[in-house]
Amino acid sequence: MKFGPSAWRTSENGMQREWLLTNGIGGYAATSMNGANNSRYHGLLFASMAGEKDRYLLLSQISEAVVTESHYESLLSFHTREQNYRGEEYLTLFEWDGIPTWHYQIGAVFMTKSIVLTQGKNEVVVHYSMHNGDKPVEVHLTPLVNYRNHHFLTYNQYMHFETDFLGRQVMVRPYGSTDVIYIECNEGSVVKRDKTWFYNMDYPLDRQRGLPSTEDHFIPGYYVVSLAPYEEKSVTLTVSLNERSPETDGALCVQREWARLAALPFASSENPPFLRRLAQAVNQLVVNNPLTQKACIIAGYPWV
Repeated sequence: MKFGPSAWRTSENGMQREWLLTNGIGGYAATSMNGANNSRYHGLLFASMAGEKDRYLLLSQISEAVVTESHYESLLSFHTREQNYRGEEYLTLFEWDGIPTWHYQIGAVFMTKSIVLTQGKNEVVVHYSMHNGDKPVEVHLTPLVNYRNHHFLTYNQYMHFETDFLGRQVMVRPYGSTDVIYIECNEGSVVKRDKTWFYNMDYPLDRQRGLPSTEDHFIPGYYVVSLAPYEEKSVTLTVSLNERSPETDGALCVQREWARLAALPFASSENPPFLRRLAQAVNQLVVNNPLTQKACIIAGYPWV
């Protein structure tokens, strides 16, 4: 399925369609089609905690920006109580074929972004394909980190993290927990931040339901990827819980996930498109319990 700018011409249009990925052990990722988080259940990695039914938000978003000597163009779509920030104005195409893919154009810079959840692990892989124009630019990738139950919201005064940096790897330790959030990028340099927060992300769907709707996210730092004129780069950013991943090839992860989806029962290309999509949708609801080693089908995300 492919969607163009008419699907997100207004913020209200952009909220009407969502995508969902699951990792087979109860974790998930979801946002609206335009990339915005419109409820507390939107984010790029909700981890399934070992031995518990709880899901914890670890990665809310990656704030992408294209930076030149004279311009800073943000691709992130988000809301505050006062304003909607519409990074989707640079979004030219959204594709869904079991994997969400966004295509952006910022002047002469073209960028494609795909997201995959690693099956059987609390890990998200975000792959960027970047194609630069005739001027040098930088791409800034800023992870917005959290650590809270997916049913609740949190604020900076109640969140405390310790961070360690090792090359391009960032280790974030929530205060009072033995968990470690690993962040790693295969390209660029790391700019460290100390006690930096993304304040007041607002969730309009929660507000419509009469629920608290604003929260903060932690910024440990960001990655700077430099692009020379006409340079192309494949950039992969991974976030995982308690298990560091080796340097990951995001393009290969996307190919493997497409192959896995195509191998599902009734998902062969020989079958009608509706049947293939139905097979993929059912697979999203299959959870393999790591404690009992048994598979079950849950009623649906994100409320279970």
